[in-house]
Amino acid sequence: MEFLATLPAALSTLTVGFLKLKQDNQARQRLAELLGKVADCVSAIGQSVEDGVHATERCAELKAYVAHLHKFVADHSDEKTADNFTFWLRHVEAVPGYAKIDVETELLTEIKPRWTKRRRLEQANEVKDVAGQIRGVSNLLKA
Repeated sequence: MEFLATLPAALSTLTVGFLKLKQDNQARQRLAELLGKVADCVSAIGQSVEDGVHATERCAELKAYVAHLHKFVADHSDEKTADNFTFWLRHVEAVPGYAKIDVETELLTEIKPRWTKRRRLEQANEVKDVAGQIRGVSNLLKA
């Protein structure tokens, strides 16, 4: 997940754009509220990865957030900003799927998961980092 290095730039663009909406404080507060919920969801997905469990329900929840947030961000900023932001969320949603595929494949051949506990922890921490960054943006928008 090396691409996470560009996540702060995408979040920064989103934050600056919404902070400029001084006349539309309601939109900022709505985005802040949504991002707080997204951060909680992403954090739970990270914990599931760490635990070696597929977060089916949380991934479905994140998918719903992505659809709503894309339209919301595009309506209040632009399509490119919405695409850049939701790209990260789509990737996070897919991460547990990769873990599930790896585990199923390995179980068929060796009856033990391919991902080591260390690798699951690394992957989980990367996903949780995304949650922390999103939560930070949420808190900035509330201020």
